[in-house]
Amino acid sequence: MGGGYHVTQRLYEGRYLTVESLFQVPKVCISEPDNGGNNGVLPEFVHGFHTQGNEYSLDGGLVCGRYKGDKDAATGDGTWRLFHGCPKGFPGLNDTWHESSVAFKLPRGSQVYMTTVLSVAEQCVITELRTSRTTAPFQTLKTPILKDFHDLAVKSGCRVFREILMATNRLGTDYYGTAARFEFAKFTYGQLIDINGIKHDMGN
Repeated sequence: MGGGYHVTQRLYEGRYLTVESLFQVPKVCISEPDNGGNNGVLPEFVHGFHTQGNEYSLDGGLVCGRYKGDKDAATGDGTWRLFHGCPKGFPGLNDTWHESSVAFKLPRGSQVYMTTVLSVAEQCVITELRTSRTTAPFQTLKTPILKDFHDLAVKSGCRVFREILMATNRLGTDYYGTAARFEFAKFTYGQLIDINGIKHDMGN
């Protein structure tokens, strides 16, 4: 998405290629889905990467209730997709947005491990979800990154941030009322891996 209301963001300066977080799924998560004009109001939970000089950037993470059909028929909860995207004005991918082809459920208030990796060997970004740190991923999204981004990341690593936000591409400056919201979502445990393979614990 292009922008929105940033609920919380934390930046980690360094030379990193991997970020892993324990994510608490919101107990309430309501979106205003896209209506065909790429203009929804959507909860997003993000790992972001910036090259050291801000030449390239990308986000990887979870988006809730992106389309009208992204809803659990039994509970009414929004269902989820992994995504990779580029903030406006910061290239990183061949296209600005990639997402899971099929939405999936995450139980309210549950916890999942989300890992996002800039893969040196595959020249791509990979985001995965696991139920524990040692289990195989139950969701994976893999997207090629630009060669120049890859080369800079290999050489110098990236600064990393974690972000929780309500994202929208709606234009204009007028106030817009919406029922979209989330409650009790957070990142807790986190670990970064730098370009030398050294692991660094993150604060909450």
